[in-house]
Amino acid sequence: MYEAQEQFYKTIKPFQDTAVQSMKSFNEMATVVNDLVLDLTERNIQFGLKLYASGEKVMQDAFKTQQQFANNYVQLFAGLPFIPGKQTK
Repeated sequence: MYEAQEQFYKTIKPFQDTAVQSMKSFNEMATVVNDLVLDLTERNIQFGLKLYASGEKVMQDAFKTQQQFANNYVQLFAGLPFIPGKQTK
């Protein structure tokens, strides 16, 4: 019976080696894919943060410009003389 087991293991050894090599290759491929996905995710997060920061800066600049615009008009109209007979709302 020992010889039958030994013969069986000798027969299946090439298949076992192929299966082990396939698993090693699959694990290596999974590691590479995982690294690529994590890198892509990190880049997307960085891009999103930069986009948010630039959008926030654009909004701050727009509010600042609007405030300056309003202040300029207040100063302009403050310097105009009062015209009697005209009612302001």
